[in-house]
Amino acid sequence: PILTAFLLCSDAMVELEDVVTKNDKGEEKTTREWVGTGNMTERALVVGARKLGIERTKLASAYTEVVQNPFSSKRKMMSIIAEIKEKKTNSDAPGVGIFGSYIGDQSAFVCVTKGAPNRIIERATRMVKEGKVVEMTEADKEYALAK
Repeated sequence: PILTAFLLCSDAMVELEDVVTKNDKGEEKTTREWVGTGNMTERALVVGARKLGIERTKLASAYTEVVQNPFSSKRKMMSIIAEIKEKKTNSDAPGVGIFGSYIGDQSAFVCVTKGAPNRIIERATRMVKEGKVVEMTEADKEYALAK
């Protein structure tokens, strides 16, 4: 689920493209190379997600971004809210069990935030512990910030 959350909250891309280069004689050579855009760390996470079979194209069929709060130096984080497109069981949609769930026929939404760990932990109210969402106590926050 963490790489799913990351991809939902990132614009970094890494794609295989044809790259044309010329040698000393002016002869062109075409090779297939990985070309990326965005932050280098985020590119590495995109590659890691892809190696685990998590593709942005698959996520696009499961989630629709509703709103984005872009990164700012004051807030030190960025967030998106996405709607989970289809009702699915926890095992069918990436992240449904962790990120959101349906209540009757209502839509499910997920908010994903990335940024400075201390800023995120300060604002956190819940966490996943032993597979369940529980209240995050001050002791939990102190423990997380100390690690």
